[in-house]
Amino acid sequence: MPVVSETPGPAPARDSAPLVLDAVITIAEAAALKDQLLAHINRNGEVTLDGTRVASVDTAGLQILLAFVRTLQGHGAVIRWTGVSPALFNTAQLLGLEGQIGLKA
Repeated sequence: MPVVSETPGPAPARDSAPLVLDAVITIAEAAALKDQLLAHINRNGEVTLDGTRVASVDTAGLQILLAFVRTLQGHGAVIRWTGVSPALFNTAQLLGLEGQIGLKA
């Protein structure tokens, strides 16, 4: 099962389609998440992530997200979140990473 998918619907431009995170982002999915995010690493401009479906996330999952966000920012991309689940926000906040991955309170 994919850990990241692009929002279904009319075919938006590839660089503008939100990346929708799956419900579970844990160490068990870390390798798949990394591989799927790497496919989007060369995006320019604004990259939109949707974390509304995330029900479970652990440190390994957040490390992958942090590396992805930092790499994109290094390429000049702006990260935007269309939604963030309480599980994603609370875990990021607990680890002090909410600001580093661009989550707002």
